[in-house]
Amino acid sequence: NTNKDHRRPQLTRLLDGRVLVVGGAGGTMTVELFDPATDTFTALPSPVRQRSNWGQALVDDGRVAIAGGDASSFEFFDPATLTWQA
Repeated sequence: NTNKDHRRPQLTRLLDGRVLVVGGAGGTMTVELFDPATDTFTALPSPVRQRSNWGQALVDDGRVAIAGGDASSFEFFDPATLTWQA
């Protein structure tokens, strides 16, 4: 089970098999990383800009891009550093 309550979650499978889980609504986003090898969830920081109704996709370099919703900009999650970059 996840450690957080994810509303309207979106999941993206990373190149190494882990899964980025991003959920939220009403301006509050929750983020966890699921590792199927260990069957564990790890809580991560939220994106810089809070959004609802966003889209997310894996980028060729292995990062995950999120965009849309209440913010008109892109952000990227870097699975190597577990950080967000605006």
